[in-house]
Amino acid sequence: MNSGYYTMLGAALGARVYAFEPQVFCVRIVRDLIRARNPHLAPLIDIFNMGLGTTGVIAVPNGTKCDGFFGEGGIPSVGEEAVDEGTVPIPVVNPQLVLPLWSRHVALVKMDTEGAEADILAHLLPWIEAGRIHHLVVELMPCQWANRASSLEAGLATLRRVQAASRRMVALFDPKGVQGGVQANGTADIGGTSWEGFDLEALMRDRHNRTGAANVWFTFV
Repeated sequence: MNSGYYTMLGAALGARVYAFEPQVFCVRIVRDLIRARNPHLAPLIDIFNMGLGTTGVIAVPNGTKCDGFFGEGGIPSVGEEAVDEGTVPIPVVNPQLVLPLWSRHVALVKMDTEGAEADILAHLLPWIEAGRIHHLVVELMPCQWANRASSLEAGLATLRRVQAASRRMVALFDPKGVQGGVQANGTADIGGTSWEGFDLEALMRDRHNRTGAANVWFTFV
């Protein structure tokens, strides 16, 4: 969620939105923004101050900054780092334990987690392969997977299953370029050149070696 742009955009389009964010200050400012400026969206939005992935408890800074790069380099678990006045213990929950509470089918999962996506997607595979998630838009940052409860090879194995379950896979505009693909049709309205027919594993290994990221849209319906 971070600063809540896609959270409020989804609600403004009429969707029921469940947003997850481990940073306490981000949760506070988005809730305040909804109450003060967008109260009509409040009935459609639930915000949870937690992370998703392998179950545990992490030590999160209790500051006054909503950091869009939070998590790069890893997040210490409680026990590795003592919780004091400068940190807050925040739970990380397996998404399989929370998604069934709200919906049998999820129209869109939007994920931008600075490397935690490999771990989260591994837990979401049963939902993806059962057809319960219709679309997934995810920033993939393989250079950070080893810092966020996964690894390059484990992340690639997960993505092979995600790709196998998908009906279409589009790499969204990327200033680094996408090698080996063709320009995607019907994506002109989403900004920049998008690509399909590319080698996802080759793209991930390239981004790992270049310490970069790529945004990919998977369609499962």
